[in-house]
Amino acid sequence: MTRFFKKPFIWNRIATLIAVAVTSISASIFSSQIIIANLANLGLNTPFAKRLSMTAYDLYHFAGLYSLFILLAFMIAFQVAGFISKKLDISRAFIFVGAGFIAIFVMLFLMQRVFFGVPIVGGAREGFGHILQLVAGGLGGWVFARLTRKNKIDDITPPQT
Repeated sequence: MTRFFKKPFIWNRIATLIAVAVTSISASIFSSQIIIANLANLGLNTPFAKRLSMTAYDLYHFAGLYSLFILLAFMIAFQVAGFISKKLDISRAFIFVGAGFIAIFVMLFLMQRVFFGVPIVGGAREGFGHILQLVAGGLGGWVFARLTRKNKIDDITPPQT
């Protein structure tokens, strides 16, 4: 069983799914909190227990569907980022964080275009919420880069001089 997970093809797919999970969970939480903050700006008092309940509801109902869109975006973005990381001498983490940012940006843009100009993700209708969605994508890219790095020992130990 352990040899199965050490194969790069399989491990890259598992790392992609983990990155998608991290992104969809964080993006859903960010979206929920932006919407709750907007309700507070309208004068609605939301106690902490209700915030927690609304966030849990969104995690259960919204994150699952949203993760399908994120998976599609990451499958494309991570392939391009992998190609770029082989050609350029730039940090893999930087490239994959950028790929996560761009993947979410393009996904949100295309979702809005397909649905007649209506932003589907409620928490991404304004600037700060949109930025938080991009941050969630960058976080997913960082997770993928950390899970798929080649020399894990080199990241931990400092070079010998």
